[in-house]
Amino acid sequence: MKHFIYTSLLSFLLVLAVGCGGDSTSGSGADGGGGASCSTDMDCDDGVVCNGTESCVLSLCGPGEDAADGTSCTELADGLCIGGLCANSVCGDGYQDADAAEECDDGNLDAGDGCEPDCTLTCSSDTDCDDGNPCNGAEQCEGTGATATCAAGTDMADGTPCGMEQACRGGACISIGCGDGTVDPGEQCDDGNMVEGDGCDSDCSWSCSADDECDDGDVCNGTETCDIASHTCNDPADLDCTASDACHMSTGCDSMLGCQEVLIDGDMDGHAALSLGACGDDCNDSDDTIYDGAAELCDGEDNDCDTAVDEGNPVWHADCDSDGYGPLGATSVVACTMPTTTPRSCRFSSTSSQWTSRVPVLNSTADCNDGANSVNPTHTDFETSPHDSSSYDWNCNGTEEKEVTAAGVSTDGLCVTDIFGSRCTGAAGWSNRSAPACGSGSSYSSCSNLSGRCLRTAFSRIQACR
Repeated sequence: MKHFIYTSLLSFLLVLAVGCGGDSTSGSGADGGGGASCSTDMDCDDGVVCNGTESCVLSLCGPGEDAADGTSCTELADGLCIGGLCANSVCGDGYQDADAAEECDDGNLDAGDGCEPDCTLTCSSDTDCDDGNPCNGAEQCEGTGATATCAAGTDMADGTPCGMEQACRGGACISIGCGDGTVDPGEQCDDGNMVEGDGCDSDCSWSCSADDECDDGDVCNGTETCDIASHTCNDPADLDCTASDACHMSTGCDSMLGCQEVLIDGDMDGHAALSLGACGDDCNDSDDTIYDGAAELCDGEDNDCDTAVDEGNPVWHADCDSDGYGPLGATSVVACTMPTTTPRSCRFSSTSSQWTSRVPVLNSTADCNDGANSVNPTHTDFETSPHDSSSYDWNCNGTEEKEVTAAGVSTDGLCVTDIFGSRCTGAAGWSNRSAPACGSGSSYSSCSNLSGRCLRTAFSRIQACR
């Protein structure tokens, strides 16, 4: 019987010893259990607060009992024991951390429920609940500790004084008079409420008295106007930004400019295609040189969309002496490019005949001798002989300009040398009383430097013209 009792006790102690070795740590000495050998409880202490106090049973270390959640721990700066582990303490984790100056922690971040999102109490006295508005009554702190909440007060009766020339109305403190339904001096209206825009605003002035007071600056939502009878602003319909015709596409509404649209124009020449309807006038919307009113070009295309091709081409005028100018009434043809055939009127010309697009104009751009290419409107030299049987008008301007018109110059006139002795000057011109005709000779007097001396000479000279 004694042997049975002894055996049973020994078996129980062995089971207890094995159970005490359930700590997750391993090794020998003070390592927190796990079957480590020990002689005292101190040998088993792992220094961790949150997993309890380890003990030595039958020379083996056994685990302790986890500390209660919320117990302070030192492994972390702001540590609390949670589930046997040391974790950082944060507001809203449901454990009040006195070391972090938390007054409460209800595990949520809801305001006004007794514990605020910063872990302070919602209130501890009525003064904590006071919102400073006397007209909505005295707020009270109801409950204690983390369950205390603020209860709203009861609105004061309308008309209760709440300040200098102010009284309660609808739980708000307003100026005495406005909102009492009576139009007092200085008030435009008083409809007995504090609603804005209903005709009488909360300051007892009309909501509007002119259209511009209703304008919100956005033309897209229509043009607001003021109904003078009710002093309220109307709410017009938004602008309908439908394109003006089939040739345009709406791009929406601009708050300042209103509805906007763009022309449907494939070649960007400012004209819509004929295919879009009557609003279009472009017979080829892929070529920007083609549209109604375009200049007709020599390109084989109907540029102006009038069904005719290359009309209005350059006019080429016969130019028998090939100087770029044709005579007045010269043979002409219409063509995009210069004709390659010889003009019929030039078939007996001795020069290489050609055409010119320059229009002959009398005394301006017309050639006055189409058989001599040196005779044309660009001729600048003075000539002593005519270019035909009698004409000295080499530049074809309709007049014969004399090269020298000065006359009556004395053959004994004074000649002067400049201070450098290099220039001889004095009057020059015809000795006779009048200038001779074109191609005629006469005595001409002038000063010249002869052998280093400034002397006057007289000689016979032919009058040149152009």
